[in-house]
Amino acid sequence: MCRTAINVTGDLTTWVVMNKIIPSEKSAQQEIKEEEQRETHRMITGTDVIVKRLPIAH
Repeated sequence: MCRTAINVTGDLTTWVVMNKIIPSEKSAQQEIKEEEQRETHRMITGTDVIVKRLPIAH
């Protein structure tokens, strides 16, 4: 249990530091809204992962 708590604390600390160095282009509210939409899609379709196709560079 202690290892899990330390691991999660490290993950959160890393996220805070990286977010300061490389800030997101989207607001926290926008990211939350998009994640809620993905979660709704997962619940409806039963999919576990949503893969988004990236445009092909020429």
